[in-house]
Formats: sequence, structure tokens, C-alpha cells
Amino acid sequence: MSVSLESRSASVDYSKGYVYYKQTINANSGLTEQILLQDFNKNKEYVIKDNNCTTLNHTTSVELACIPLGYKILSRSYVGTGMTKVNATLYKYMDITGTRFFFKVVDDGCIPLMTDTESPNWIGEGSKKTTVTYMGITKGIHDPTVFNVPTICVSIAVMIK
Repeated sequence: MSVSLESRSASVDYSKGYVYYKQTINANSGLTEQILLQDFNKNKEYVIKDNNCTTLNHTTSVELACIPLGYKILSRSYVGTGMTKVNATLYKYMDITGTRFFFKVVDDGCIPLMTDTESPNWIGEGSKKTTVTYMGITKGIHDPTVFNVPTICVSIAVMIK
């Protein structure tokens, strides 16, 4: 049985096209930490783990959007009560691999509340289900330097050329 628990901090800048994740994953193999930096302007993703950097080039243009094209609204509701009540919408989306995404976001500002992902059974691996809840969300980017490509990734890119 494989159990995976994860904690993550994230920064997302929709206007500039950057996403930064700092993840701690606890699986059967032990505790793993990694950083993901996605640059949607250059269609690149940098994965920094164990002082190594892997650069992924996306072959198709990827749009950083709160709600992907092809979504379906499942329900409109709210979270909180009284003066703290905010409107939220639950969406469903299926990508080209057959993975189904259910996600709930706050209507004003597209702030994520929950994501539930179900991936199909690939080559006998079994289907996978992941649920993510978001807490401690603050407005604005507190540290814009998280979007800088780490030196280890830049030096590797120079060596490859």
C-alpha cells in the first residue's frame, strides 16, 4: 500500500504567468522536498530536488488560468457565515489523458479552496485519487524572488547549449 501525504506552499501570479510550489511529500520511500517553478511565458517548468534541477519544456503553449477551458459548473454555493461568507463555485474538468478534476474556488479573485483529482488506470498501475485543501491563503505575492529561476537551473541550461 502506498500512502502519500503532502504539504505545500504556493505563489501564483496570473498576470505575469508564474507559479511556484514548495512541496514536502511523505511516501513509503520517506520524506522528499522539492520546488516546482513554472514559467508559462517560456512554457518551461523547473523541478529542483536533492540539489539537482530538471528543466521540462512544454511542447504546446500552456495557459495559466484559474478556470481551464472546457469546464462544467457543478454547483454554486458559499463558505463561511455572516459577514465572512464568500461565494464559491464547484467546477469539473477532464483533460486529454482522462484525468478528472473537481475544484472549488472563491468567485471573487479565483482563490482555490479544494481540488479533487481522479486519474485513470494506466498500464495496470491502478487509478489514483488526490484531494488537496487550501488553507492560509493571503493576498499578493509576499516574496517575488520565488519566481527567479534558481542558479542551479541556469548553470545547467548554459552547459547543455
